[in-house]
Amino acid sequence: LQWANQLDASSEKLKVQQLTSDLGFGLIATEPIEADEEVISIPYGILLTTEYAEASNLATLFNLKKSLFEEVSALKLCISLLNERHNECSFWKSYIDFLPRTYSNPIFWSCEEFELAAISAESELFYRLVRNLARQYCILFLTLEKLRSQESYYFTQYFTWEEFRWSVASLMSRQNVVPNKQGSSKQVVLIPYWDLLNHTEGEVTTFFHADSLQIKCTAMKNYNPGEEVHIYYGRKSSAEFLMFQGFTPQENISSKITIKLGMSEKDELAALKKPLLHLTGTPLAGRFHFYPNCVPMISPDLLTFVRIFVLKRDETGDLLNSVKNNRNELKRLSEFDQCISIEHEVRVWKYLEMRVFLLSRQYTQRLNNVNEELKESHIYKLIIHEQESLEVLRNACIQYRETLEDTQSLTSLPYLSNIDHSS
Repeated sequence: LQWANQLDASSEKLKVQQLTSDLGFGLIATEPIEADEEVISIPYGILLTTEYAEASNLATLFNLKKSLFEEVSALKLCISLLNERHNECSFWKSYIDFLPRTYSNPIFWSCEEFELAAISAESELFYRLVRNLARQYCILFLTLEKLRSQESYYFTQYFTWEEFRWSVASLMSRQNVVPNKQGSSKQVVLIPYWDLLNHTEGEVTTFFHADSLQIKCTAMKNYNPGEEVHIYYGRKSSAEFLMFQGFTPQENISSKITIKLGMSEKDELAALKKPLLHLTGTPLAGRFHFYPNCVPMISPDLLTFVRIFVLKRDETGDLLNSVKNNRNELKRLSEFDQCISIEHEVRVWKYLEMRVFLLSRQYTQRLNNVNEELKESHIYKLIIHEQESLEVLRNACIQYRETLEDTQSLTSLPYLSNIDHSS
């Protein structure tokens, strides 16, 4: 804090305070703060930026593996952070020394936690992250071996997997994007001191001011002295929060559940349904999403897929004929206030109800043998959150299907917000 204040960072009504062992540090109000009042101002000069990394002697490494660093733009800042960590004279030494030494996102998980993660519908996110990072580490390790005699980097002798994953996790959990000094392009940066603000559901209140080259943050609501001041980290699913920030928020309007569906070749109507899927831009097989805290609670592409999937022969023929005469007929398949018929829509929601039930049952069966120690892990908390979300989704499907069955005479749908998703 002293280091940041000496460099013109402004936060007169805040102090740093240790919270719980799980939450780490946070910023606490020392005086009353009103909603929309500026609480922090950070000058551009104390940011650790990609622009700085590119101008350093690391440029040789960046140019040698240009394709890799262009593919993963944040990797430049990751390497720069590692280099600064082992530079005893670094301008950012006070900031870097204050960063956590370990993290709870997937690259710090145990083998047991990764095995548990297989239960999650979002498990591929975590596996893909570690696979990609392992590949990047191997490429960089071999490249640095060639450069040892040519370039003097502070971090070269410390370039272990443990050091690399620390740098990646530090960056993933607190990176932001701001314009460069000239305003000509966007870059990944770290924002010292401001990144001590923890997350809560709300709206973004931090912005870059190009005229003064400052990052300014305003309060989302009124705060009393002693209350923790929060910001909103942006729209992410609960699995993405775990992957980047290392925790699963208790409230998350953007929470989603992934379900894998596909058109079977054994479906006798597959040859008729495939052209409809193609015309709507819907994949024959893929990952679709439920949004348990939103209305509507399913994505348009999922609704389109299921509406085509449950078509009977006569319905499929009628729809194909309608599409030949009027392509706008296809729009009805993704619109929640439209339907082919109430009877068809009842089948749609019966199918969704059944799929959610089967997915939920898999969770229950696979969670039976989880040991007590793993129940304290963040991945277990995510899995329980997903299981509870599936129950909400199933109840909503049942209610909506029952509403449809009670309104067989309607030609259009009751609006989805009339359904109580929380029961």
